[in-house]
Amino acid sequence: MKFEFDKDLPVIVVDVELQGVDITGTIRMALDTGATLTIIPWQVASVLGLQPELSRKRIDIATASGIESVPVVTLKSLVIF
Repeated sequence: MKFEFDKDLPVIVVDVELQGVDITGTIRMALDTGATLTIIPWQVASVLGLQPELSRKRIDIATASGIESVPVVTLKSLVIF
């Protein structure tokens, strides 16, 4: 199997299939080979039925604008390629 990436982009972009509560969807994401967590947009988590607004578990992440406390949700599956 062979995959080609756009060498002109500053990151590797991949299509990712996410499975939520009762729905599966595909989004484009940046691949970070050193990441310890996967971060998805709040709106995507909501569409997948993961209800981030109800999550009691939160973690702090560093962003360009400072430290943000974000909800933790769990996907049923995440498939790349």
